[in-house]
Amino acid sequence: MNDHEIHEALTGVKDATTFIAFLEALRASWNTAVLEERNNSSMPYISVHGWENTSIGSFLDAAIAGGTDHEFERTTNEDGEASAWQTAAKIILLGKIYE
Repeated sequence: MNDHEIHEALTGVKDATTFIAFLEALRASWNTAVLEERNNSSMPYISVHGWENTSIGSFLDAAIAGGTDHEFERTTNEDGEASAWQTAAKIILLGKIYE
């Protein structure tokens, strides 16, 4: 799963089903990164497939910090209502990339 596919899954988030599909895309990216790292260890401080945070603790810390530091665009659904699903997905993605 590459970053473009994750971005597509992110932009498609509008409800619980598409949120779970986004999480599945993120998990696939993680699994690919872990396998690649095992087969061809990278140097320290180099991310694999954009994964800056490789433990659950650092992932959650980054999601919290990124969610706190960013002002999110108000993504709306077809009824013009703000999408909490989209915002939640963006915060979770920050756990992958935020340093």
